[in-house]
This record gives sequence, C-alpha cells and structure tokens, in this order.
Amino acid sequence: MLATSLKSAKRFLSRTYVRLTVLFSSLFLVGAVAFFGVSLFSLYNSLQQDDIRELQNRLLQYWARYQSGGIEALRNEIDARNILIGERPFFVRIASATNETQFFSVPALWQQGFPLHTLEDGDVSDWDGVKVLSSDVLPYRLELAGIRLSNRYFLQVGLSTEGRDQLLDLFQRNFMIISAAVVLMSLALGLLLAYRVLRPVRDLSTTVHNILETGKFDTRIRQDDGPLSPQGDLRELVVYFNEMLTRIERLIGGMHDALDAVAHDLRTPLTRLRGNAELALKGEGNEQVYREALSDTIEEADTIMRLLNTLMDISEAQSGALSLNLEYVDAAGVLRDSADVYEYVADAKGVRIEVGDHNGISLYADPIRLRQVLANLIDNAIKYSTAGGAVEVSCLAVGAGVMFRVKDNGPGISPEDMPRIWNRLYRGAESRNKPGLGLGLSLVKAIVEAHRGTVELFSTPGQGTEVRFVLPSEPPDSDYTSVITPKPS
Repeated sequence: MLATSLKSAKRFLSRTYVRLTVLFSSLFLVGAVAFFGVSLFSLYNSLQQDDIRELQNRLLQYWARYQSGGIEALRNEIDARNILIGERPFFVRIASATNETQFFSVPALWQQGFPLHTLEDGDVSDWDGVKVLSSDVLPYRLELAGIRLSNRYFLQVGLSTEGRDQLLDLFQRNFMIISAAVVLMSLALGLLLAYRVLRPVRDLSTTVHNILETGKFDTRIRQDDGPLSPQGDLRELVVYFNEMLTRIERLIGGMHDALDAVAHDLRTPLTRLRGNAELALKGEGNEQVYREALSDTIEEADTIMRLLNTLMDISEAQSGALSLNLEYVDAAGVLRDSADVYEYVADAKGVRIEVGDHNGISLYADPIRLRQVLANLIDNAIKYSTAGGAVEVSCLAVGAGVMFRVKDNGPGISPEDMPRIWNRLYRGAESRNKPGLGLGLSLVKAIVEAHRGTVELFSTPGQGTEVRFVLPSEPPDSDYTSVITPKPS
C-alpha cells in the first residue's frame, strides 16, 4: 500500500504542470523572502533611528533644562515627565564625575530585569554613542545614550526596544501568515491553470501514443475556446500538429493509392513480359519468334521504367529534392519548340496546333522541365481532341510571372473526376480507354510547384479542357538548389 502511494506521488510530482507550478511557486517564495528580508531590515533601521533621535532629543531637552535651572530644575523636569499620562517610559540617571549614581528614574520592571548596576563600571569619559543592556528575564533590551552636563554631572537616558520588537514580531507573523496563504493559493491556482494551459501537451502525448498503438492517423487534438483555452504558441502547436497529422494521413493514403495503382499498372506489363518469355521458350529455335519476344520485352520494360521514373520525378518535386537548372528562358521559343515536336502526332489525328505569337517574354525556369510540362499538356490535349479540332497553346506576361495556356476541344472532364484529377495514377472515365500512365497531370503540378508556380485546370463536359500555369519571371527571394544562368542582354 505504501509502495503504491509513493509510486503514485512520484508520478504526480513528475508531471510537467506540477513541476512548473512548484518551480514558479518556489521562485515566488524566494522572491517574497528576499523582499521580506529587505523590508524587515529597512523597518528595523527606521525604527531604530527613530528611537535614537528620540533619545537625542530627550538628552538635549534635559541638558537645556540643566543649563537654565541647575540640577534641581532638571530633577523636577524628570519627575514631571514621569507622571504624564501616555508618556513613553524613559530611564534617566544622573551620575557624578566619578560615575557614582546621584539620581535615577526608572520603571520598576526595568530595575528588576536589567543589570543597571553595571552602569557604574568604568569611567564616564568612556561613554560614547548608544549602549545596549540585555536582560535574562525580559524579551527586549534597553538602549542608552549619555551627555555631560558639566564637570560635576553626567546624564544618561535610556529607552526599551519593547515597542519596536513587538512591531517587528507582528510584521513577521503577518508576513508568514500572508505568505503561507498566498503560496497555498498560488499552488492551487497554479496547478489548475498549468493543468489547463498544458492540456495540449498532454493531448499531444496521448495522440502520439494512440497513433503508435493503433497505427491510425485519424486522431486529432481537440481545440477548445474560452478564457482558459490554450493561446499563443500552444494553440499554434495544436493547429500545426493537427495539420501535420492531416498531411501525413493524406500522404499515407496517397501512398496506399499509389502503391495499389502501381501494383495494378505493373501487373499488366509484367504479365506481358512473362508471356513473351514463355512464347520465346516455346519457339524452339525460331529466330523470328525470339526477335518479336525480345522486342515486346524491351517495349514493356520501357513502359515500366517510364512509369517508375515519372513517379520518382513527382516524389522528388513534391519533397523539394528535385534539382532544377534555372536560367532565363525565352517563353515563346520554348512554347514553339514543344508544339513542333507534336506537330506530326497532331497531323496524324487531324488536329491543328495553334501557337500564339508572343515574342520578347522571358521567365526564370528550368528549360528541360518546362518542355516536359508543355509536352505532357500538349500530348494530353491532342489525345483528347476530336478530329478536325484545334489545340491552342499560348503564353503571356501576368504580373511578376508568365502564364502558359493549353486548350483542347475534347470531351472535357466530369465534375466527379475534377477533385481527383491531379492525383497520381488516377484516370477518369474518359481516359481509361486511352493510352497513358495516369501521371501526366501529377507530374505537371509537381514541376510547376517546384518552380514556385501555380497551375489550374478548367473544364466543361462536352466543351473541352484548358490548363493554365504561371511561373515566376524573376528569381525568388529565397534560395533553393539550382544552377543560375545570367539573364541574356
């Protein structure tokens, strides 16, 4: 039972919010004690200086009375003050030049509690400053000061520290009570506030633990609104962590979809490879059969390599690891070159390629990757255009960038397919009977975004599709991996 209780207490004290509360409460207590020490020292000095000034004032009054009326007048003055109601009790002693007591006035309690006979020890010439008498029976002390009245007499006046000590004791006691109450309240409120404010950290730990236990990334840290809800950095931590989980979940889902699609798309060429190999083995020395089998094998291997290389390019671009050889490029020249490459394909299908004439526009891009983007878009546009139709390609300067447009007059894309059109290996209903890997638009988007550009697709079923992408015309402010070629003069 005791071991369980100690283990529970240790676990409780090891929690972050408890340790922070104890730490800040300790700092507060140390600061309060330091403040109390300084305040007590200042108060003590102030009260002591007040008592010393009062002693000095009383000495000067008695001295003046002696000078004006002699020893009898001084004794009368002392007796008169002793009978005043509310007068603070003083010790008064008149000694001779040889330090023998001639007269003294002292409360009875002081006479019994303090060793007053020791005042006759020594010589009056040795008296300097304030002297203190301690008592074995009284909880306070007696402070005395002296002054020479004449060659015959020496005057001593004393005050007790009782009032001062009582005030200091009251100050200490009140401070201890108030400090204890404040510390307890700060601990209670600190634990409550720290527990509430640090809840996102606990939720984060719980969420990570659940993910590790279940392998599911659909858990999110809850976000509350209210006066005690997390604010500032902790709120941003919750938002960013939830966003990270969303991206991880989306990425893992995409990876699963991509793996499923890759497995599906690789199954066909691999099956053909195996079939070609089996056909060659059955050829029984027929050279023509061997040649055809090898030719088909190379073709299927090229398809697989093209699929894998495209997937690798997309992954590198999306992760920021794609190396870009950036330079200033003539936009219209690259556009015309890309269109010329597909002129024969377009003619074979009876489709025209119309290139807009926009000379003098330059942009900051990787020319090879830019041609790859345009090639994918033009190839898709020709593939889905109807015979006798036209593919329009153009470029124009917009703001701080250059916009490229590729438009066809094909069947368009259905609204159901539009949300997934940029996904890897996704092929819509209109494209399933067309040759291709389903990676063209994914590669386009990845390369454009690697250039810090944007891409949009507009399509209306039955009226064609238009793709627009914008690339920056000047180098970006932040650096990233590139080979920079100076802008042509």
